[in-house]
Amino acid sequence: MKAFGIRSRPVLESSIATVNTFGAKQVAPASAGMQPPHHAFKIWSFLLQGAVLAVLLTLLAWISFSDESAGDIEVRFLIVVLLPAAMICEALGLGNLNFLGPSSIPQQALWVAIFVVAYIYGLVLVGGMRTIAWSFKKLFQLLATRGSGK
Repeated sequence: MKAFGIRSRPVLESSIATVNTFGAKQVAPASAGMQPPHHAFKIWSFLLQGAVLAVLLTLLAWISFSDESAGDIEVRFLIVVLLPAAMICEALGLGNLNFLGPSSIPQQALWVAIFVVAYIYGLVLVGGMRTIAWSFKKLFQLLATRGSGK
């Protein structure tokens, strides 16, 4: 049989086992390396949380605009949200903001800019809170590993 290149049965079985082991090693890292996309969920939840905060901030701006007797908090809020929104509208060439007289910025454009500013503030707040939560989580994990090692 060796004359025709056919090996004996034990040698053939060990060769097949070697090939199967090599194939399993080649397949295992690829399947272990392909993890489900968890980052996509984190990004969408981050953007959604920023949008919820933007809606809340925009509603607060609307209440501040509609209230005749605005207090100190509302005035500061208007300054923090209205001025950047007005600067965006002026940079886009949509008009000029005038506190003493009528403004030439269309109201719809101003509200869209207020929402954009509120969305940016919301993303910054959500990002900051997530960073703080992540830092505390890592700190507690570090303290737990040090505590269990004693």
